[in-house]
Amino acid sequence: MGSIRFDVPFAAPSIAVVSEAAGLMSDSDGQIPRTAVRTTVIDTADHRLLRSGIVLAHHLSDSVGHWSLEAPTWAPRIPAHAVEPVSRAMDLPDSFGRLIRPITRGRTLGPVAVLETDRLTRALRAHDGAELASLRDDSITIRREDGPPTRYREVVVEPTPAMTPQQLEFVIASLAAAEGSPTRSFPTLQQRLGPPASGLTDFPAPWPLGKEATLEELVTAVFADDLRELTFAMLDLQASPDGDDAGLRQCLVRVRGHLRGLAHVLEPSWRETFEADLPTDPDDPAAGSVEVGLATLEALVGAVRAPRLGDQAHEPAGQLLFRRADQALRILADRCDALTVDSPEGAWRAALMAAGQLEASAAVALVLPGRMTAKLARRLRSLCQELARCIESDTPTSIEGLDPGQAFEAGRAAGRAAADLAAARRRFAKRWPEWHADIGRLHTKVGS
Repeated sequence: MGSIRFDVPFAAPSIAVVSEAAGLMSDSDGQIPRTAVRTTVIDTADHRLLRSGIVLAHHLSDSVGHWSLEAPTWAPRIPAHAVEPVSRAMDLPDSFGRLIRPITRGRTLGPVAVLETDRLTRALRAHDGAELASLRDDSITIRREDGPPTRYREVVVEPTPAMTPQQLEFVIASLAAAEGSPTRSFPTLQQRLGPPASGLTDFPAPWPLGKEATLEELVTAVFADDLRELTFAMLDLQASPDGDDAGLRQCLVRVRGHLRGLAHVLEPSWRETFEADLPTDPDDPAAGSVEVGLATLEALVGAVRAPRLGDQAHEPAGQLLFRRADQALRILADRCDALTVDSPEGAWRAALMAAGQLEASAAVALVLPGRMTAKLARRLRSLCQELARCIESDTPTSIEGLDPGQAFEAGRAAGRAAADLAAARRRFAKRWPEWHADIGRLHTKVGS
């Protein structure tokens, strides 16, 4: 038998569940044990934790306190349930603070509600002392600064296999006589508290898009996915024993790529401000700043709620992206058609920039259905990698401070690099017609 739950009026009298005739005895000898529990719920002013399905609280019972963190929808990155003792300073445990940092994103924490629970617990036994069921009767008062107290009462009965159907029926009838209402589950704390705790989460779950999705739907889906992946990366970084931030760096670069892919539809000043601190190279050790990650999370939350788009927001996204990609492909073709081994460095960099822009547009379109889009994105990624091999190193060779032997080896290395660069450029110029035809074919299929 499973748990029996009843919502009971707060002012209802004690529930008469003891009956000689039904064979239900109490182990309390007339003294029903009660426990007073004071729970202080901690959150930001806009209830970011509660809205995200996370309950952080301090509990005090019989002068003994502890902290709890409950995040069942975030497990295992955040524990479904964790408890920490209270320190002498009464501060929030550092372990909890690190775990919730990507969710609070730097906002100040403080008490948002106090739950005063008067808990009655008792065991129901048979005449021979065998336990038949346990009963928990919680009378709860919620106090908040911005409103009157809220009161409710929850009763849970846990029958054991020894309880007969007749005895269970008597207990249920007793609860109904106290004007209780049976329920499969009690309202969540968020529902009990109401707005803003019951508001929408900052981290909506991904949802599939149809072919006719609007630009606003596409941009929202792209940023919602970025938001979740970046949050997961930051939580994984907190759990990493060696502080490996490779995942964080990759996510930040990915966000920057999506901003580039949407540059033609996003509000320019907002996009430029957003993009300014994002890294371009996932292999740069300095790119994994937690502070940049937190600022990016905050910007993404705003972008998911209200993307900064213009008049095209409600137009079909696929058509807009295809037209943009068509234009970008023509620019890429013009630049690559003119490339030779002897073309100046600026021409090769301009071609790489055009290829990168086209790749960024294709990456954004991946949220739309269609296998050809994914194939085109992979092909463009390979093209960018080939072009990147045709770009000179930004670090010039210097022989200053080297002895003759080292200077000789440095010169040989520079010569090999120049030869490799020339070979890469010859190879690309030879293969470009094939690349162009292949990418053009895939692009046409995506638009059909």
